[in-house]
Amino acid sequence: MKKDSSFAEAFGQKAREIARLVIKYDEAHDLRLWDLMTDDVHFIGPLPDQEVFNKEEYKESIKEDFIVHFVISEDKYDLIYSDGNVALVTGSYLIRTREDQELFFMFSQRFSMFFVNVNGEPLLRDIHMSNPDNLNAPGETFPYTLGREFKELVENMKDNAMRDFMTGLNNRNFFEENFDRINELANSSHEGFVMYFDLNKL
Repeated sequence: MKKDSSFAEAFGQKAREIARLVIKYDEAHDLRLWDLMTDDVHFIGPLPDQEVFNKEEYKESIKEDFIVHFVISEDKYDLIYSDGNVALVTGSYLIRTREDQELFFMFSQRFSMFFVNVNGEPLLRDIHMSNPDNLNAPGETFPYTLGREFKELVENMKDNAMRDFMTGLNNRNFFEENFDRINELANSSHEGFVMYFDLNKL
């Protein structure tokens, strides 16, 4: 069915507003989110194997999102196309957990939403979300450099926690962490060894 340009523009702007509501309802854990899409909505998420083809599967795929409370900022919504029958809206936003959450994360996310005309109203039919932050170094398929640097950082932190900074000697943390191994070595070895403890105010 052909639509005139004014209807196409109005339809597109309404689709843009519904795209904003999809993000806001998800942020607020508002169940009205599901009223904005068709029953056979197609969702591709940023996680591996996160592709579903109906509303119930969509609910299941993001149920963990409804456990963590987060806030949206720097969101934008661009109407790319509308002819009154379909509309395409793209955009991005910054997502972070609320201050009262034990888990903390912050990252940007982008989306594309495709709307179809259902009785004159735009309903979400296809949605694709992805994380544009690229943690890979140039030339890497996977973030090997970041992973290696993080591993080295953790190892250095562990070493610092087990060693006295001034003397370089192993400290009480090292002793408690390795007590069973030290005890086993003491009972099984025919060689002796000396352990020195500085017991201030014993």
